[in-house]
Amino acid sequence: MSFSASCRSIPWCLGPWIHNGMRHFTYEEAQAKLGQVVCTRGPGQRIPQGTKGRVLYARWEGEGYVLGVQWALTLALLTFTVRLQFPGIALTRRPVVDWVRKDQYGRYLNEIETM
Repeated sequence: MSFSASCRSIPWCLGPWIHNGMRHFTYEEAQAKLGQVVCTRGPGQRIPQGTKGRVLYARWEGEGYVLGVQWALTLALLTFTVRLQFPGIALTRRPVVDWVRKDQYGRYLNEIETM
């Protein structure tokens, strides 16, 4: 069997390149998404359906970039950290950030037009 004959099966030949290209953002794609307002299409483990967030971060992860979405949550859903502080204990509110790949971004998030 020749090489060209075996490459007629596109998923087998191009699968690794197509798969990796669909899982992660390129540098240009990640830069273009920074600042984008998004909302969830459906409920997640921690994030309710329709929750709005903003793409604030991009980081390199193996084969490309993933995006960090900081969610605008109500007080009940925020993450709190307990800190020891003289003379007692203090609660520090931290924003919830989820890291999403390109395939997850397209499947679970809607972009919202901003003025």
